[in-house]
Amino acid sequence: GAYIDQERSRGSIHSCKEQTDHAFDAAAQRLLQAAAAGRPRVALMLATHNRVSLWNAVKEMERLGLARDDPRIHFAQILGMVDNLTWALGLAGYNASKLLVFGRGHEVL
Repeated sequence: GAYIDQERSRGSIHSCKEQTDHAFDAAAQRLLQAAAAGRPRVALMLATHNRVSLWNAVKEMERLGLARDDPRIHFAQILGMVDNLTWALGLAGYNASKLLVFGRGHEVL
């Protein structure tokens, strides 16, 4: 959602941020449900700074009875973006990480 204008030219995105958010949340919910069902090889890194999406994922984990420290489920945000939420997730027992971007954009993308 944050880079919708830059990504639009690639033609592989949703037409608005709301659709992007909905697609992310739906995918996260499906993967969390698969993890709760014990499907093999299911693991996910929810890398978003969208507060609502983080809240939705935490609530879905609670609803499904997934442990906060389930080793298959991680949250991550880029360093400097919603640091308060990353710290809060970590302090609450969730697997939370900061992503450190390094190098020039054309070198690391």
